[in-house]
Amino acid sequence: MKSGYDDYSGIWGNPYYDDEEVPLRGMVFARRIFSKVPALVAIHSKNDCLEQQEFRGQTFDPKEWQLVENRWDHQHCRICQFSIADGMTYWATEDDRRILCDACHEHYK
Repeated sequence: MKSGYDDYSGIWGNPYYDDEEVPLRGMVFARRIFSKVPALVAIHSKNDCLEQQEFRGQTFDPKEWQLVENRWDHQHCRICQFSIADGMTYWATEDDRRILCDACHEHYK
């Protein structure tokens, strides 16, 4: 299933969003399919806010964090902030740190 909004009026051609695109020039992207991955979830919440982060194999303190399978359930397009969910295609750099929805990748690349 392709990712991206149906209507990009107000996004493409808007300097606010175009500024997000500039650092992506020259980067190599590969098409991927998103699926849920593990996340680290803070054992002690701060300000009643559940703190979590995608688990990428980093070391963590098990007294502070709990590893939860299939917890990280979406990513966001770097440009338009579209929420890319399970089963959707998207484009990412090799390290998966720069992500574009299908629509933004087609438009900007």
